[in-house]
Amino acid sequence: MNRKNKKTAAKSTRNRLRSKNILLESVGNILAQRSYSELNVTSLTEISGLNPKLIYLYFGGLEGLIAQYLENRELQPSAAQKLSQNIALHPKDVVHEDILSLLEIQLDELIADDELKGILHWGFSAKNLKAIATLQMHERTLQKALDILKVNQNIGSNFDSVAFALLAAGATFLAIQSKNNKSSLLNVDLHDEHERKRIKDVLQRLLVSP
Repeated sequence: MNRKNKKTAAKSTRNRLRSKNILLESVGNILAQRSYSELNVTSLTEISGLNPKLIYLYFGGLEGLIAQYLENRELQPSAAQKLSQNIALHPKDVVHEDILSLLEIQLDELIADDELKGILHWGFSAKNLKAIATLQMHERTLQKALDILKVNQNIGSNFDSVAFALLAAGATFLAIQSKNNKSSLLNVDLHDEHERKRIKDVLQRLLVSP
């Protein structure tokens, strides 16, 4: 292959990667700004500004594009997932504050990530297996805390696992609800820094304080 052909091939590869990334980012934009119900070729074409034929050329169709987006998300472990894995390695050394930190970190991540909120909402509401898998991963991160309680007598003896489950579920629901910037639930607005601190204070009081 001569130099001119090599340059042409390299440019073609860059354009292909750029277009693929734009389409993948467009999926995330729809989940963050709209809803999973608007994940269709028309919306993706509108947001990406690309020819809809590229969806079929690069991903084999809409389902392939969405599957690739969700798979990419799974390959990026969050700070909460890493903490969950770390404390699971030494369950007998875990203290109340570790469990609280896990819940707080996951809440902070969810509040900051509108795409994740959209995926979890999708997992709760529809039957897309990949979205459900992300929801289950979110749950497994918290489940490790409950597993630790079974072997850590120092905190398990005075730690209510049902209370933890209710707090984790409530925090998750509030965070997903906050995706709508004009929305709050029972006057709890996670867009308000003061409200977020109050929630964390309540979590600490219920999970850590005697």
